[in-house]
Amino acid sequence: MIDQFTFDKAEEIAEALHEQGALADVLVSILGNRLPQEDERLVHGLLHAQLHCRNRAVAAATCIAKSGASHDL
Repeated sequence: MIDQFTFDKAEEIAEALHEQGALADVLVSILGNRLPQEDERLVHGLLHAQLHCRNRAVAAATCIAKSGASHDL
């Protein structure tokens, strides 16, 4: 059985990856509509937000991995 700490971090990973998926869907939709050049900043903003979600997931997963040495799973 996993402890509360591990469960909370796993939920954080799931939430971050869900958000990343939603951002990717929006990006694909926008690119499919061939945005004009002036909307390039919007695309860059979405990419940055997606990267932030991915970084959150990686950080949470790393935290879980490190906790295995100090918490009973």
